[in-house]
Amino acid sequence: MNSSIEDSYQRRRFPTARRSHGVLHDLAPLKVTSRFRRQFLQWDQSNKTLSSLIGPQCLSSPDKYLIYRCDMTRIMRNCGGWADRVKGMLLTYVMANLTGRVFKIEMLKPPCNLLRYLTPNLVNWSLPVSSHERVGKGKMQFINKVDSVSFLASIHKTNFTEMIEEKRAKYTYFKANLDYSKGLQNNKLYSQQLSWMADLSNDVILSTLFKRVFRLSGYLEQRMNHFMQQTLPTARHRLICAHVRMGANPSIPNDSEVRFHQANLNVVWKFLSEHSKTDKDKIFLMSDSENVVDLGKSQPFGHRLVDSGGTINHVDKSGHLDIEERCAGLEKVIFDQHVLMQCDVLLISLSGVSRMAAYVRGSDKGLYCLTRKSTIVPCKPKNIKKIYRIMG
Repeated sequence: MNSSIEDSYQRRRFPTARRSHGVLHDLAPLKVTSRFRRQFLQWDQSNKTLSSLIGPQCLSSPDKYLIYRCDMTRIMRNCGGWADRVKGMLLTYVMANLTGRVFKIEMLKPPCNLLRYLTPNLVNWSLPVSSHERVGKGKMQFINKVDSVSFLASIHKTNFTEMIEEKRAKYTYFKANLDYSKGLQNNKLYSQQLSWMADLSNDVILSTLFKRVFRLSGYLEQRMNHFMQQTLPTARHRLICAHVRMGANPSIPNDSEVRFHQANLNVVWKFLSEHSKTDKDKIFLMSDSENVVDLGKSQPFGHRLVDSGGTINHVDKSGHLDIEERCAGLEKVIFDQHVLMQCDVLLISLSGVSRMAAYVRGSDKGLYCLTRKSTIVPCKPKNIKKIYRIMG
């Protein structure tokens, strides 16, 4: 994207902002104290050199589209949670770059306006009007690779042009949900185009792509600035965070599995107590369970908890709720994930949401993993997948 287009995005998102040295500043001065908060505000500056190596999107087929799509139809409805969708979107972007197609995103399940929460950063993925109300008719094709172990195993030798051009469709709708970094690195067909990935760990690859494709919308940016100013008003304040992914629980009864048992929460409470010694240490507790948050408030450190508010639900498993509630849940998970990216101490759990937050946070310092065995261990972003024994 050229600078004039990028500036137009920034002005649209931040009408009251000023720019200097490539960094946006709100006219109201921000009290920036935490290293991780400063890094978050310099969204485009971290990994700037690495990101520039990706280069602009070269459209050899500007009249053809590769679109990440999730909708309510039988073909395209099972997309996974927010983290699964993000991984699918990032792969779609890479594939569009490699095949010279126009990259777009359509998230129609639930039918929330994603642009209300996230906006294009250096890549214009917005699609104001859908080309097809339903996938399956017209000059199009759809490719579903969600949970496809065979696709993951073969991506190191996949010719994406052949895969996409098989039906010579103008519009190709695609979805996937795993971490394909290693396979892309090892794909010799695209060794030159993907040379920027060489020798990088998956966390750096995913965080670089995430920051290139997304940033908070102006609406959520304003919310975040207010939240962080209230939470960290002085240089002595710290943000201690924990994400506890429970899996199936009364807040999300349709989840596929139980990931953590309430009986083991004491290990989390002990961790938060040990890392919040004074009232200058504020605690942010994110969970997919209202009960966990309520229990946290009842702990001795409960008066130090800061709450972002909002509705807890799962973006792919909340069909019983009305659209307003489902969109409120999507907003909350995106907002809370971006809070986790700014924590001085961060405890993550078996969840792609906090994994991606740890990747974007980009530091071993103060990072801990709540393991499958309900123990807490120091961890590094590049080792998280090994700790949890996961493909995604």
